[in-house]
Amino acid sequence: MKTLWIFLLITVAPVLSFASELHWIREGGEFFLQSEGGRAAFSIQLEEEAWKKLSLEVQEKFRQSGEIYQFSHPASRWEGGKGFSSACRLIEGETPQVLDMMGLHKWLLEKKVLVYTGAGISAAAGIPTMHQLNLLFPFSLYWIESTVNSPEKVMRSIEYFNATCQRTRPTRAHWALKRFLDKTPLPLYTENFDKLHQKTGLNPACLASEGWEKETLKGYDGILCIGLSADQRGFLAQFKEMNPEGKILSIDLKQPSYLGKEDLLLQGDIQKVLPALVGGLRETNE
Repeated sequence: MKTLWIFLLITVAPVLSFASELHWIREGGEFFLQSEGGRAAFSIQLEEEAWKKLSLEVQEKFRQSGEIYQFSHPASRWEGGKGFSSACRLIEGETPQVLDMMGLHKWLLEKKVLVYTGAGISAAAGIPTMHQLNLLFPFSLYWIESTVNSPEKVMRSIEYFNATCQRTRPTRAHWALKRFLDKTPLPLYTENFDKLHQKTGLNPACLASEGWEKETLKGYDGILCIGLSADQRGFLAQFKEMNPEGKILSIDLKQPSYLGKEDLLLQGDIQKVLPALVGGLRETNE
C-alpha cells in the first residue's frame, strides 16, 4: 500500500541573513529547511499514521491552503534513485577487526575507497554533535505541534546552529583530511551542515541537502568513516548493497553501531589520528 504523506510548508520572513539548507529524516516524517535572502521556508512531511496522532488543531493547519500552510498527498520528496534509504545499517553483537596506523596506510594505498565524515570530526570545534542536534530538533509530536503553532521557535534554534557554524574554524582533523585528499584524491561525502570542509577548500557532497545517486556507490572496495557514530541516513546500508564484499573502516573513539565482523576499526582521537595518517603517508611516499 502506498504511503500517504501529509506536507506542511511554513514561510517565515525576515529571518536568517545567509543561505542555509538542512534536512532531518525520522521515523514517520521528515523536516527540510531552505533559507536565502532574508526568508526561510521549512516543511514538515509526515506519514498518515504520525499525522493522526497530532491534535485536531494542528491537523487543521496541515489542511489549510495558501502561502503559509499547504496540504498535499505526494510520495516522499526523496523517493527514487536519489536521496535517503529507509533501511539503516545497525549491527549488534559483532566485533570488527582492529586496525593500527600501519594497517590503515596499507588499506588506503591498496583499495578503491570513499571517504564519509560525521559530526565527530567537528565536535572539537564546538559544533553540536548529532546527539545535540537531536535535542534541538527532536521531531516528537510535541515538537511538531510547537513548531506549527510557533515557527519562530525553530528558527531561533536554526539561527543558533548556523551562527555557531559561521564563527567556527576547521579543526586539525579537517586540515589533515584536506592535505590527505590533495595528495590522494578520493570522493568525499559528509553528514555535516557546518561548512568546515568547505572552509579548508574541499567541496564534499553533503548528504543532508543533496542526497546521493545510488549507482555512484558501486565499484568501491571500502568506505572510510571519520567521526560517524551511526548510519542514520542509510548511506552505509546502500554502500553494502552496491558492494557486498566492500568493507567499512571507521576511525572513532569507540565502536560505531554499523560495523560488522568483516569491517575494520581504528580506535582513537580523530584530531590525532588524521594528522598522523598524513605524516605517515608523506614518509611512505618519500
